[in-house]
Parts: sequence; C-alpha cells; structure tokens
Amino acid sequence: MAAPIYGSREYVKYFFTADIDAKPRPILWEIALHTADPVKGDSNEVAETGYARQEVTFVSYDAPADVPPIDQRYCEAHSVADVVFPAGEAGQDYLVTHYTIRDKTNNSALAVAKLVVPIPVKEGSVITFPANYIKVRGV
Repeated sequence: MAAPIYGSREYVKYFFTADIDAKPRPILWEIALHTADPVKGDSNEVAETGYARQEVTFVSYDAPADVPPIDQRYCEAHSVADVVFPAGEAGQDYLVTHYTIRDKTNNSALAVAKLVVPIPVKEGSVITFPANYIKVRGV
C-alpha cells in the first residue's frame, strides 16, 4: 500500500531531518546515553561528572524510484557525522546499555535504542558512534 510507505517517509523526514518545512517540529537533535532501559526516554540517563549529551544531524534516504516496490518499503534517516562523547573521568565505572535521540529544543525523547553490546565506561573511555551508525527507520 502506498499510504503506509508515504506516511513512513514523512514521519522520518518530519522528526529527524529538515526536509519538510512544517512548524513546530524538531530542528536540533541530540543523543543521550542511558545505563538501563530509559522507558519512554527520560529514565536512567548517565549522571556522571563530565557527561554531556551530544548533538547529532541526520540525513534521509529514500529508495530510488526505479527499484521494485518491495525494495521501497521504508525511509531511513541516519547520522551524518561521528557522535563523540567526553572521556570518562577519574573513578568512573558504568555501563551504557541504551541511547535516546532527543529533540534538543523541547528536551523530549523521539526514539529509544538498546545497544546490541553494552559499552563499559571507565576513566579515559570515549564512546563514539560513527557516521551512519545511528539510524531511524520508518516502516
């Protein structure tokens, strides 16, 4: 059905890119790290000294029009640059299990993701999500 595909594309573009000019809408995004399930996005955020949410920018991807409809099932937005968090400070020892994508302007969670492999943070540890790693996919 064309309507769900169209709706998926519009959802991803509306919330995670600047491709649609509709107001109010998120225009700045950031990533927050969590040490346990953030539930709806606001629980269990890292609270260690030196930790700070990091900005992220997305670009959308639509399947080319000349591919078969079965391959045009979703739209995706992915991060365009590395997202790098500050190094862990002396004495820190925690485990990052989830991250949230947040509307920076309104401080609201837009998406929650569980890491496949939790990331331990100790003194000097730096968490980096490479470009294209953070993805939001509509269905």
